[in-house]
Amino acid sequence: MGLLKFLLPDPLPDGAASALEQLRFVAGYDRTPFPTTLRRDGTTLEVSHDLSESGYLSAPWPIPGVGFPVTVSATLREKPEAYRLLTELARGKLNQIRNAMEEWKLAGLEPPTEIANQIRTATEAFVHAVVDPASAESDPAALTALTQSCAASDALAEFYVGTSAKLQQARIGQPATRCTSQISGPLTADDAELYLAAFEVVQYTPRWSEIESAPTKFDWTTADAVVEWATQQGKPLIFGPLIDLGSDCLPSWLNADDGDVATLAAYFCEFVETTILRYRDRVRDWILCTGFNHADLHNLSQDDRLRLVVRILEAARGADNDGRWVIGVSQPWGEYLDHAEYTLSPLVFCDTLLRSGLSIAGFNLEIIAGESPRGSLLHDGLELLRLFELYGLLGVPLDITASHPGRIGATPSTTFNTCHKSSESDDSQAEWGGFLAALCSTLSHVRCFGWNQWSDDSSGRGLIAADGQPKPLLFRLRHLRAEFSA
Repeated sequence: MGLLKFLLPDPLPDGAASALEQLRFVAGYDRTPFPTTLRRDGTTLEVSHDLSESGYLSAPWPIPGVGFPVTVSATLREKPEAYRLLTELARGKLNQIRNAMEEWKLAGLEPPTEIANQIRTATEAFVHAVVDPASAESDPAALTALTQSCAASDALAEFYVGTSAKLQQARIGQPATRCTSQISGPLTADDAELYLAAFEVVQYTPRWSEIESAPTKFDWTTADAVVEWATQQGKPLIFGPLIDLGSDCLPSWLNADDGDVATLAAYFCEFVETTILRYRDRVRDWILCTGFNHADLHNLSQDDRLRLVVRILEAARGADNDGRWVIGVSQPWGEYLDHAEYTLSPLVFCDTLLRSGLSIAGFNLEIIAGESPRGSLLHDGLELLRLFELYGLLGVPLDITASHPGRIGATPSTTFNTCHKSSESDDSQAEWGGFLAALCSTLSHVRCFGWNQWSDDSSGRGLIAADGQPKPLLFRLRHLRAEFSA
């Protein structure tokens, strides 16, 4: 068993104690998290794991004006002495941004002087932190280095998006990435006007529990209305996810066959085939299923879930040989791997499906901020770029589905959470979602960016507020579309 020791800053900043519970040991090119045991004794933190190789420490940490972004240390080896946590987080972040800047220079992208100055300031602070690690000034200097490195990271990500967007616009005029938002039913006339002004693609997400309230008892009223509306508008339609294993959209009558894989497969395939046969003349793009890489409903093992996805793919191809089949991936950074019963990382899950030889048109990565059973921790722009490039190695297109709750009530900004700027306002949602959409538009292998909810419910994740007014993010997305169409 590997054991690492870390000295914590004293006192801990607000929210850091809760954030430390999310600290994990990660390894490999995809930074797969491993089950990690934490034991805190005053200002000392012991981190133990079962991995027999070197790796990194992944931890969220409070950064003023940002929230609690995940930072990954440089490679750590076991040693009897304790590392200083802030020093190692600063070392990892500084290493990342310096490498990124040098790589981009080699590619012909010259970051502005302001970013170079930020990196220089971070480097000077880091030197002060490591020259005398026992000094009382070591942790404050390391925090300065980490904060400045995060600021430089954000600036680098914005520079990359802006420069890449201009180059792409000059080369092909418009991005290959389409933009959409999921709807679950027909829109009002006012909402339809707002929707069509912002998005060139319609995405309808059906609720299986409402369509098939009892076995073979179907009600297609809502689905028919949405498909007909999209067809009348001349808009391409993305249909799905048809089956979401990690949501409340599954029919309650499936529980009677809990754990019976053969019966579940029969029900899943029947619903998929019936839906595709009904709409295949008007729908080409399908998200067949999502949540299968991590949801533990119905006592299904990982192998069971993989076999179910393969069965669903076979059923879909049998119903329409010309369809484009996309598979959803939850928690693409692999947070669920903290539990010992999971062994397949999200990337390995995707690669395994591709090796089945079935026709998979792409994968849909869920980037879900905030408290959610399938939510991810907060990652900055460079980490998002790295994630998308990592999945790009699979050689198939990506779709991105994003969600952020915006204002989440009276939660103070000093309380640990996984949202950008601690979700202090809908402007935080707009800043986070707008950047993510712009980043996707610069990547040739990202085919579609979608917001996962059109109108607000109690979670506040929609683009339309409860009073019917559009939120800032909707205007940001509409502006992005107009900017590229100009």
